[in-house]
Amino acid sequence: MPPTLPQPFSANRPLQLVFYAWLFGAFWMNIAGGAAMTCFMRSIGASDAAFGLVAAIPYLGAVVQLPVGYLVERTGYRKKFFLTGGMLERGMWMVIATIPWVLPQGFWWRAFLGCYVVAVIGSNTVGPCWTSWMADLLPKQIRGRFFSARSRLGQFMTVLLPLPVGWLLDHCEPMGDYWVRLATSGMLALAGAVGLVDIFMHMPVRDPVKPRAAALPSFGSMMLQPLRDRNFRIFLWYYAVLIFSLALLNQYLWLFCFDVLQLSKLKTSLLLIIFPTCLSIFLMPIFGPLIDRLGRKPLMMIGTLLLLPAALGWLFMSPGHWLPAYLLAMLAGAGWSATEMGRFNVLLSIGETEGGRSGSGIAYVAIFGVVCAVSGALSGCFASVIVSVLGADWHTSVVGLTITYHGVLFLISTAMRLLSILLLVRFHEPRAFATRDAIQYVAAGTVANLQFAVSLPFRFLRRLGATTFRILPPW
Repeated sequence: MPPTLPQPFSANRPLQLVFYAWLFGAFWMNIAGGAAMTCFMRSIGASDAAFGLVAAIPYLGAVVQLPVGYLVERTGYRKKFFLTGGMLERGMWMVIATIPWVLPQGFWWRAFLGCYVVAVIGSNTVGPCWTSWMADLLPKQIRGRFFSARSRLGQFMTVLLPLPVGWLLDHCEPMGDYWVRLATSGMLALAGAVGLVDIFMHMPVRDPVKPRAAALPSFGSMMLQPLRDRNFRIFLWYYAVLIFSLALLNQYLWLFCFDVLQLSKLKTSLLLIIFPTCLSIFLMPIFGPLIDRLGRKPLMMIGTLLLLPAALGWLFMSPGHWLPAYLLAMLAGAGWSATEMGRFNVLLSIGETEGGRSGSGIAYVAIFGVVCAVSGALSGCFASVIVSVLGADWHTSVVGLTITYHGVLFLISTAMRLLSILLLVRFHEPRAFATRDAIQYVAAGTVANLQFAVSLPFRFLRRLGATTFRILPPW
């Protein structure tokens, strides 16, 4: 069963809509960003180096957040910008799905890139508006619990979708590119349509900030203001370096599983999506209250530490020795969930406005998005250059260990994650507890959840026994 909206949110209809809308948004996100998109790109002729370019586009598109942030500050129309950008983003995936069926083959790849860029522009219009909107809609003391529960709802969809998607792709692939294109086009079109439901469900939700036309500083002054905040700069550098390390792998981890480990689409989905997501669902009830009680920095430190070995360990995986990759994937899933939960709550704290009026918080969110986007774009381009220089078939042997171009990316990613930890140490959060306290809290919560899971069958049998009656023999 998917998680339900916990108290004290269940009586608040706007929060109900925001909460359950993500069920449809998660459906779109998992189809558009998973194996279906990877196989669709290959079926229309994308090379290995092209995957690095596609990985860089979402980050380059974040430059849009700067003018969007300024226009929202000018007008206060966060909701209108959110709805427009969201419909553009989700609807464009329905257009992408039609490309192989309405255009000559020579235009497929260029048309895909053009539509993908438009979808990314819509996505980066949505991001800062939604973050600032939610910062004003949700009280500080309940944000951790609310977004923890909402994230678990999306992860429920993440667990369900890869199984049928992987099964269908595995059955279509031996039949040829035509059937792969047909299956993936249908998936992307369906994902776009379902994703629109997520956007439409936000329509009845009010925006606490009213439009205004008050005098504002110039565009340059407003966008430079966040960079004068030293603590924000440290946080910015930390997350930009971490994004660089993650974007290096992106689609290439999928290609490593397909091409090097020789795993099927279903097994790869189990490895990279389902098992890590199940662990995240298990840990999310711990992460949310942890933020509310102990702070965001301890959770981000735990998450980044878990991400450190998750990249290096892939070097030791081979076609006959890949089962330990499940542990690596679950470490990455837990680490990313913790880091992302902490990051989002930091942005909420700086993205809120004062007194229900539009302030400079959205400028912080926009600058954060753009800097991290530049980092991700450079990372994707850097990965693409490495693959182009080394070649898709490049490999070498070090101490009996065969290293492909994927291994070079794993090593660079590990070094960048280590650097991000050193930067996070310098980030200051008032009233945050020590990381060891957070580790103790997570350990205690994990043990409690395990005890509950183990005792659940016995509780069911005890309850079943209480609702039955004993049949005695007649003698």
